[in-house]
Amino acid sequence: EGGWEIEVGRARLEDRVATALRLVDARLEDHPHDRELHDLRLELLQELEWDHLAAAHRRFMLQKFPGEYPPL
Repeated sequence: EGGWEIEVGRARLEDRVATALRLVDARLEDHPHDRELHDLRLELLQELEWDHLAAAHRRFMLQKFPGEYPPL
């Protein structure tokens, strides 16, 4: 159950950020309401400098977790 975190950490240490993102995405399929996973996904997208996808995911998170953000 917790082995995915080790795999993600190892992928990041080996500078395989896209692999880490794939692992997080697979985990999100089973746990779509896990805020920490969404935060990690956003962090990985930013690390990859995929700004357009990071912005889209940030907007998605605003819709999915509206009470956790201050009003604009």
